[in-house]
Amino acid sequence: MPHFLRRTLLTLVVAGCLAACGGSEPLPGPPAKKPPSKEAEQLANYTGTTIPAPKEPSVKVVGIDIGSAIGPDKSITTKATTFAPMDTVHVVVRTEGTAEFVNFQARWHDPANSVILIANQSAKTTGPTATEFHYSTLQGLAPGTWTVEILVDSIQVGSTTFEVK
Repeated sequence: MPHFLRRTLLTLVVAGCLAACGGSEPLPGPPAKKPPSKEAEQLANYTGTTIPAPKEPSVKVVGIDIGSAIGPDKSITTKATTFAPMDTVHVVVRTEGTAEFVNFQARWHDPANSVILIANQSAKTTGPTATEFHYSTLQGLAPGTWTVEILVDSIQVGSTTFEVK
């Protein structure tokens, strides 16, 4: 088949396909947008001039103790603020109050202030309660000043520091 005839035949096939598809009709536009809900309008109009006060923890923290050993009642038996790199550091959060569910969290910061461990514990409390966290590592703790932040129900309630030498 000559080149001219092949090109003409291809042009006719393409034209026929376009005609069959209704190429002269306009394409539909984007779908109509729904009006915003009342909640969306209220959110869009919210100015944020007042910030609600943070809620209080469900229990009262009465102390944060640190040491190298704990007893069966989770109290610190050997208080310390200086540790060797291979020691285990114990932090005990003492609370008062009654709550069906309390979330305790300890954030361990190394001397470079990097968070290296976040430990969580949940408890039902009835009166005085002790919640214990501990940290050690096979590589040894880095020398310097460490910080442990304590949160109760996602609210920071205190912190303690210790030295590793």
